[in-house]
Amino acid sequence: FCSIDSINFIGFHAKDNSGKKVENFYFSELNFKKACKTQIFFEYFKNLSEIFYRSSIDKFTRQGVKSEELELYKGLFNNQVIEGFSSEFSGIENFKVKDDLTYSYSALSKFHNCPFSYYCDYMLKLNRFEDSFGSKLGSFAHKIFEHIYDDDFDFDTEVKNALIYMDKNNESFTEKEKIILRRSIEELKTSVAFALKHKNYLSIKSTMSEKKYFKEIDFHYYAKSEENGEVIFDKIESKSTFLGQIDRVITTSDDSVFLIDYKTGYFEGLSKTDIEKYHLGMQLPMYLYLADAQNLNVKGMFISRLLLDNNNFYNFYAPTQKKLENLKFIGVFLNDPSSLSLFDSSVNGEEGTSEFVIGLKYVKDRKSFSKGQSGKNKVLEASDFNNFIKISDEFIKDSIEKINEGDFRIAPFKEKSQYSPCRFCQNKDICLFKDGDINETNSWSRKSSQKYWECY
Repeated sequence: FCSIDSINFIGFHAKDNSGKKVENFYFSELNFKKACKTQIFFEYFKNLSEIFYRSSIDKFTRQGVKSEELELYKGLFNNQVIEGFSSEFSGIENFKVKDDLTYSYSALSKFHNCPFSYYCDYMLKLNRFEDSFGSKLGSFAHKIFEHIYDDDFDFDTEVKNALIYMDKNNESFTEKEKIILRRSIEELKTSVAFALKHKNYLSIKSTMSEKKYFKEIDFHYYAKSEENGEVIFDKIESKSTFLGQIDRVITTSDDSVFLIDYKTGYFEGLSKTDIEKYHLGMQLPMYLYLADAQNLNVKGMFISRLLLDNNNFYNFYAPTQKKLENLKFIGVFLNDPSSLSLFDSSVNGEEGTSEFVIGLKYVKDRKSFSKGQSGKNKVLEASDFNNFIKISDEFIKDSIEKINEGDFRIAPFKEKSQYSPCRFCQNKDICLFKDGDINETNSWSRKSSQKYWECY
């Protein structure tokens, strides 16, 4: 360095690690003088200046922040327009997914809600799942309800066993969390009492908890390559596996099957419209899809909330009737009074509303269930269940095909909510999404990937 004949510029840190200003040794020895930062960048590092200029433009166009540097750079570049960074997805070179991957509902739901978020979490593995009190409470409650239909079920014993299970699986509650857990246990005691009461109105032939079902998925995708300078798309036939773990599978005495998923978190409900139009709330339809592959005669599928109030602090000393209503099964079921009466005999041929299932109201004169408001029907026909199975099959295959084609565009899905779909996303600081990226209709489909994969 000292043997160089001519030195025109030296960069240095203006402050040391403690934040104290420092004087550069070469200033006095070489008779250098300090120059303006912006002038230095432009005169000696034009390429670097362009990067800072682009950054200032991006900050202004994306966030509305008009910095002093932006005006300086505009002057230095004579108002020349330099295109800023584009966050638009442009494909992935030489992308290849491992063969024989297993996909779950949560993974495909993540991809559906935003392909780029799926890419960050499942492909790049940027985010590590961290236990929260909510997630641990969910595991704890599920463990108790695994044994709710055992003949020798004892609540206090199962609470102790669940705590041992949590410790063994490195999900132990902290001392602070144990204080809140006391109240949650009292709340779960009410939920257990409700479930045991329902058991008296249930004609069980068999029941299984945490039942895993697998289905092999045959699909194809297109791989992009070049041959003699020409871009070609090869059709690849492949196989994957779809896995679902259903919290509770109940078979009644007439071999009718009812699927139950336990929830300790917030759940809006199950809507036929959301499933068919937006592919939202697909968990139960996808479980129906797996059960159908096992030739199970499914007559109903439900969400069972294990906590009485998801938004407020529950008063377990004096629960209101409205709170207790929250424990009722939420879901859809076939208009089959004989089978439903085996799942819930509180409406066994008598006029009235079920004590245990929301929307289950028997009309004696019609010998059928009331369908309620259009669009919010809980009582469905076999054709509706068949349509759920078809939608699930298309949803699963379509998602897996897109994943294998590397279509991970930024397209967060927004429906109903006035809030941004990205407000809780762990990847929003790196995806640089724009308002135009938000998908409000779920309209992006396989054909819309033609911009990147021109093979359809």
